[in-house]
Parts: sequence; structure tokens; C-alpha cells
Amino acid sequence: MNQSNKIRFEHLPNELIIYLFKYFHAEELFRCFYNLNNRFNKLIKLINYLCLIISQNNQYQIKNFHVFSSYLYTLIIY
Repeated sequence: MNQSNKIRFEHLPNELIIYLFKYFHAEELFRCFYNLNNRFNKLIKLINYLCLIISQNNQYQIKNFHVFSSYLYTLIIY
């Protein structure tokens, strides 16, 4: 494939990236994209429908809950 035919993720328009972010679980979204760059941080902050499902037995999720708790729309603990 020719280098000029490649599209990099960060070159996608904001609207498309936000649309793609809808398919990520909140924890995955923050782990993959938060603090990657300012643009992604701002786009994540625009999302107002994040859902997080955590297990009481998962200490990693509980320990890192504070990172994205203010962005959540739904929280489910089982």
C-alpha cells in the first residue's frame, strides 16, 4: 500500500472519532486514549453517555475509578 493512501487515526475528523468512541467501554476508552494528546482528552470530555460496569472483586477498576468518574452517565457495580 502506498504511503499516500494511508489514513492515520489522528487525522480523522472529530465527529468520526467521537462516533467511534461510543463503541468503547469507559475504562477501555480512558486506558487507550486519555492523556495521549490534548485533542483526545477534549473529545473524551465532550462525551456525556459513558457507562462503566465494574466488579466489586476487581481492585484495578476500583482503584482507578476516580480517573473517569466525573465523565460517567451510568455506573453499574456487581
